[in-house]
Amino acid sequence: MKTYTGTCHCGEVVFAFEADEISKGLRCNCSICKRLGVVMSMKVAPEQFRVLAGRESVKVYLFGDKVVPHSYCDRCGIYVFYENEQQCRVNLGCVDEVDTFTIEIVQYDGRNLL
Repeated sequence: MKTYTGTCHCGEVVFAFEADEISKGLRCNCSICKRLGVVMSMKVAPEQFRVLAGRESVKVYLFGDKVVPHSYCDRCGIYVFYENEQQCRVNLGCVDEVDTFTIEIVQYDGRNLL
């Protein structure tokens, strides 16, 4: 396992998570992910994810079935992660060590499954 760190654009929100070497990401076609163009991490266990700074700047947007709490920085607006009791996923675009243009992309049909 490796520890990765990430930040929003302005650096207010800083997070870390443990995962195996990141070689793929998830692209969802639900209405919000499609508009954001985000590449999410594969599932991260809640105990392997932590916010290191800026928790007070994290705001949550719920839509549709209100199951996925999309968290974003209230200062710069960047979608950084989502977390619930079962899993977390991070926006890999916020992790400097990961080039989302070179990893394998797994497609998820959120439009029909969420």
